[in-house]
Amino acid sequence: MDVGILLNRDDLARVRLHSLPDPFHEITLAVHRMPLAAADPTLGGWARRTAMSLGPAGREVLGLLNSSFVQTSPLGRRDQKTPRTFEEGIEDFQSVPPVQWSREIDDMAELGVRVDVVRSLANGLIGSQREAVAHLESAMRAFSRAAIAPHWPHIAVYAAASCDAAATVMAKGGVEALLGHLHPSITWQAPVLTVSIGGGCPPGCVHQRLQSALPRRITWIAGGRGIVFVPSIFFPTPTLRVPGPEEDEPVVITYPVVTDWHAFGAPEGAAVRNPLADLMGSTRALVLETLSDGPQTTSGLARRLNVSVASASEHASVLRATKLVSSVREGNRVIHHLSALGRALLTSTAQSTFAAPSGSTWDWPRH
Repeated sequence: MDVGILLNRDDLARVRLHSLPDPFHEITLAVHRMPLAAADPTLGGWARRTAMSLGPAGREVLGLLNSSFVQTSPLGRRDQKTPRTFEEGIEDFQSVPPVQWSREIDDMAELGVRVDVVRSLANGLIGSQREAVAHLESAMRAFSRAAIAPHWPHIAVYAAASCDAAATVMAKGGVEALLGHLHPSITWQAPVLTVSIGGGCPPGCVHQRLQSALPRRITWIAGGRGIVFVPSIFFPTPTLRVPGPEEDEPVVITYPVVTDWHAFGAPEGAAVRNPLADLMGSTRALVLETLSDGPQTTSGLARRLNVSVASASEHASVLRATKLVSSVREGNRVIHHLSALGRALLTSTAQSTFAAPSGSTWDWPRH
């Protein structure tokens, strides 16, 4: 299915590139990809380890996050003008008014989207918004811990590399050069940007059902709101969100980035442990690994690690107290650097791993 987006001069002036994926979007994309990933020779290990990490609650978590409503609703995905951390996404999700939940569920039902899994959540929101949102939030957190958070440093590296390459194209050839070279499924013929969507979904999923009921080509008018391009690790084809006429939000297009999936794997039948994480905790180990790529501001660390700014600041302070990190204030920013001691510690533990047996199977919930 081809979606054309009519762009004017203001839209072209408001093209932005994110250097990181959106954590909430990556969760829904990764959940949706798991049935196909389980049979993939490279991704299969990641899918099985994710299922094993989720444990007995996995079926309920995956069933809810892969439900038709969660996969198609834009709830919690508002305001993507700037990259956000997972915790910021949780805050956006929690702030959605109950009436908007109910309206979104009704709209999805009119389109033929099954909402039985979340209808009870909508009813619960009328009486207790906190409990219903907490149910979805706990599922998001569980899947993020199992499938996303352990690999976030790799995700950040591949996404940043893609953003740098795209920025170089735009710097040399202008924004129209970027639109024509970002991805084979995204083509530019002024004044229309065409995005070919579809593919990469499990057979018979909600996206395929919705697309089959729509024309083969749809054209939208961006109306001067601009476009945000967000890199995606977990889906092989572009996706997009076009805001409603009343929303002052840009068109959001996620595009796949080149990724070496072997970096997300471990030997089949083994779980890899990081001795540095065992020593100081996984988040602080990730701070050191992130700073090994270069200095970062506190907010930059938060985005790369997918934590809150306050949490990033706290971890950097602890590492600074142990002389593993140094920090310099520049105006209202604090720049963190990996110290010589921190680099030596990181290097000394880089090759040390421990393999623990796994051996678990997973029965994927049907649509």
